[in-house]
Order: sequence, then C-alpha cells, then structure tokens
Amino acid sequence: MKKTSLRLLLLAAALQLTPMAGAVTYDISGYSYVKIGIAGQDLGITSNTDDIISNGGNKTYLEVDGDVTIGGISGNGSGQQITSPFNLPGFPKIVTLTIDVAEGKSYNYSGMWRPNNWDGSNVTVLDIIKNGKGTQEFSGWTTGYNTSPSYTGKLTVNEGTFIVSGSIFSDDSSIMYATTGNGNRYARNGPLITLNGGILEIQRDWSAGSGKALSYSLSALDPAAILINGGSIKFSKVNQNSYRGFTIGSNGGGIITDVDYTKPLTQYASNITNWINGSNGGSITLSGSGNGTLAETLGVYGTWQNSAALIKTGTGAWSVGGVNLKGGITVNSGILTITGNSTTAGDVIVTGGVLTGQSSVSLGTGQVKISGGQVNVAGGFANDVILSGGTLNLGGNSSSSKITLNGGSILGGQNYTGNAIITGNLDAGSNLKGNIDLQSGSSLFGNGTIGKVNLGANASLAPGNSIGIINMDSLTIQGGSTLSLEVQNPLGNAGVGYDLLNVVGQLDLSNLSKAKPSTIKLISLNQAGQKGDLQNIINGKLNIVLIDYGSINLGSNVNLSDLFTLDLSGFTANGGPGATGRLYLDNTNGALMAELSPIPEPSTYGMMIGGLSALAGLARRRQRKQEALAVA
Repeated sequence: MKKTSLRLLLLAAALQLTPMAGAVTYDISGYSYVKIGIAGQDLGITSNTDDIISNGGNKTYLEVDGDVTIGGISGNGSGQQITSPFNLPGFPKIVTLTIDVAEGKSYNYSGMWRPNNWDGSNVTVLDIIKNGKGTQEFSGWTTGYNTSPSYTGKLTVNEGTFIVSGSIFSDDSSIMYATTGNGNRYARNGPLITLNGGILEIQRDWSAGSGKALSYSLSALDPAAILINGGSIKFSKVNQNSYRGFTIGSNGGGIITDVDYTKPLTQYASNITNWINGSNGGSITLSGSGNGTLAETLGVYGTWQNSAALIKTGTGAWSVGGVNLKGGITVNSGILTITGNSTTAGDVIVTGGVLTGQSSVSLGTGQVKISGGQVNVAGGFANDVILSGGTLNLGGNSSSSKITLNGGSILGGQNYTGNAIITGNLDAGSNLKGNIDLQSGSSLFGNGTIGKVNLGANASLAPGNSIGIINMDSLTIQGGSTLSLEVQNPLGNAGVGYDLLNVVGQLDLSNLSKAKPSTIKLISLNQAGQKGDLQNIINGKLNIVLIDYGSINLGSNVNLSDLFTLDLSGFTANGGPGATGRLYLDNTNGALMAELSPIPEPSTYGMMIGGLSALAGLARRRQRKQEALAVA
C-alpha cells in the first residue's frame, strides 16, 4: 500500500513530514491548523489503515480536504476540531474520513466533529465511515456551522464499534431537510446514520436537546434518520427514557441494552411519530443485560420482509407490545414478554430463556416450537405446540392447543381441552386434561390428575415417581402396551404401599384380545424404595387393587386372562420369586385386582424335600420287612 506524506500547515508556514515504514503515528500536538488529503494533490494520507493521528494538545484544527483513510484518531485536549475546509469552489462538496481501526485496538477522540461548513456561498460536508473490528470513540461535541439549513455530514458504521460518549449532530440546522432549491440552501437525502455492521454504542442520553448523544439533528422526529441494516445500536452507562425512531433495513439489525431502555414507541408531538420502521426490513434482535420496553406492536410501520422475525438474546428482560413480523418470534436467552396482541403467522421458536404471552394471541397464529427454556401463556391459548425440550407452562389457563410432546415438560394443564400427542415422557404432575394419546415409545408417569388417556401399542404407564397414583378421566388400553406398577408394602394403602391407576370414567379394554394383549408388570421395591426384594413378604393370599374404574368396556371379550399378561419377573423376595398371581375383576367395587400367593422360602423347600425322603425310606424299610416275613 502506498504511503504518502502528511502536510502540516502552521499558520502560513508548511511542515512536511516524511512517512516511515510500517505504522505511523502522526502527533499533531502543538499545531493549530493541520490539513490531510488535500483535494487534487497526492498529499496527506489517502488510503492507509496503519496511520494514527494523535493530538494531546489544545485547539488543533484537523481539516480533511479530500477522501482519506486512517487507522484511528485520538486526542485528550480541548478545542480540537475535525472539519472540512471553507471556501472551496462550487458546492456542495463532500469529503470522507474513513477510520479503519484494527482488531484489538481502541482510540478515543475528545475533540469536535464539524460535519458541515458554509461561508454563505460554498458548502463542504465531512462524512465519517467506521471500518475495522476495533473501537473508535468520540467523546467530544459536534456541531454544524450554525447556519440553517445546509447539507450535513453522515456517519456510517460498517464494522467494529463506534462509541458516542459525547454529543454528535448537535446543530439543529443539521436535520434532514428536503431540497428547497432557493439559492444556497440544500439538504441531503437518506439517513444521517447508517449501521451496515458493527455497533453504534450510545453512552449518553440520546433524547433530543442540547448536549445529548445525538442531540437535535437526530431527534426522534424522523425514523428515517437512522438506518440499521446489519448492525446494532447499543446503550450503555446511561438509562434511556426518550422517544426516538429508526429504520431496520433488509439485512436486519439489533438493539443492545446493558442499561434500562424504558421509553415506548409512541406518538411524540406535532403529529410526528416515533417508531421502528421497516424499509424492506429484516429481523430485529433485542439483546444485552439490561431491560427494554417497546410498548407498541413491532412491525406495524413500514415494509418488512416476509422472513423478518423478532429475536431475543442476551440476559436482559424485554417487553414488547405485540409483533407484526411475518417471520415470527425467536427466544434464545433472557426474558421476552409480549404484552399485547400479535398478528404474526410465523413460528415461535424458543431454545432458551423465558417467553411470556399475556394475551391469547400474543404469540400470533404460528406454531410454538420449544426445545429449551420456558413458554408461559394466557387463557384462550390455541397455537399448535411442538415440545421437544424445555417447559410449556399453561398456568392453569384455558387452552385448546394441539400439543405434540417428544421431550420437555408441561405445567398447569388442568384447564386444557385440546389433543396432546405424546411420543416422549409425560409427567402426570402436568395435570394435563384434554385428550392424551400415548404413542409408541412414550410413557406416562408421576402423580397427578389428567384427562382422557389412550395407551397405545409399545407405550407404557407407570404411576408415581416411586409409589403413587395417577387419576384420569378415562383410560383406553391398546394391545402391546405395558402397565408398570410398583409394590413396596402390599399390606399398605394404595398410593402409599403400592401404585394405583384411578380411572374416574370408563376403563376401555375392548381393543385387547388374546392375540393382542397388554402387559401388567408388578415390580417389587425394597425398604429404601429401590427396585429389589419386597419390603413385606407375602405370607398368605393377598388381593391388591391395580386399577379403580367407574365403568368398564370389555367389548366382545370374556376371559380377562386373554387380555393381559401378568409379568412377575421383577417381583422378588429373599432373592427369588416373590409371589404367584392372577388378575380378576371386582365388578362390585369397580376394580381390576391382582391376587398374589406366597412362594415358600428356600429353607421350606429343604424341609419338605427332607420329609418326603424320610417317608420314602420308612416305606421301603416296611416293605423289606414284610418281604422277609413272607419268605420265612
């Protein structure tokens, strides 16, 4: 890359600096007037990202006469100013200062940026472009030439971070005016700030007024003044409570807040609105560790891409009035609360964090896909839900949603009226009502009160997290299913000594047959509640209730033994089989029962065998004695 010289003009005298190999830091301290990039001449820095301009002194004017690129600018004195020149022939003239800060580098310029100069007949405008992954901070004040109206300079951030800890665009005359064509008065079209990438970090109050971060010229009176088209606005150090608008471009954009951003989008004054506008807008991301509020529905204003979505990341909490973005809502972390109605038909995707919808249509009409985190919903919730992880909290509210669960958990389902398809594990503690279809490979476990259950082939039902009870409105059992019931103390009560299925309504066994039976597995638990030898050994015949029912449908079946296989392989005592048993119906009390009979202990077997051997020996002796007497 060609490295040219820097011309320093001190009053009327010129000072020529000879460039050195590699990065060059030009210290302009002590000079009152310095020019770089003089138009039409091969002088000054023209395109060199290595060169740094440093000024530790006061009242140094850095005049940009032509397009120039530097690697950063720093200054710690007062009265400094970056400006464009007066009295250039013709108008308007625009020059650009590109600040390309290398990754890992950071510079702070405390002087003034004057984005436009006008001497009554000639105008020159200074644009600033931020490139590079490093950080450039402007901690000073900025002003126009205080003549109204004129062209104003623009700020473009393409990469890295541009920090505003001072005040830029402070002259009220710098606001975007339409071209008047009346002599010397002109205005520039398009946004004053464009974020194509990187971050514009605001460290002061950005409301309209003198001394604010963006001050008059970027007051919230026009959302077109700021275009976020791939970059983000970040708020830090100072809470924000002001109305401002901006536009999201086709590449999307973000709002990052590490403080509180509490002002809603709303009508400000004089019939000029303040909103987040779309200009073929892409997705908008809300992030940071602070809390934010957008009280109006996001996506109402402007034109948005069909794929545009609201995305929530970061650890902070955001509240949004509603979502009108067709691309839906995505929550990856933090807290997002939708306080109003949303019209989005896009999917709601939650991989982490907490999403709360405070109305029945806060989440729009698309599918809600939960793989992590938690979703809280209000009454009347009707979105289809695909739950593969995380938690769906119905909160005891009415819901007619279709729920497909292959992972995760459900809370507060007592007023659910929809159809739930279960391919994973459903905890009865969800208290999920409605119709519950347990498909192949799924299971229902735990303690709770649930709806109408269809126990499908290769599905299982196991009350309790140890010993427990599941109450259900009805139970239909299909062939190939399994009921796993644990017994710890067969002499105890149901739900304490052994598991119980309590079917309030009908127990439907009409789909079972000798060819397609269901399996009832009795599993013994030891005193510690672990699988093992039964805590209390059965000493005599014992009847325990497995299923209570309100009514029963046997269909064309006659023999209960054809409908169930009783599996006692997991029912042990003293290291061996714990009991033999059979199933029967107690129609008087409405119960499916298990009759268990004790199996003798191994020592008893030995005594029985020894006794039988002794009797056989005595018989043989008696026979030999009789034979001897007969011979004699």
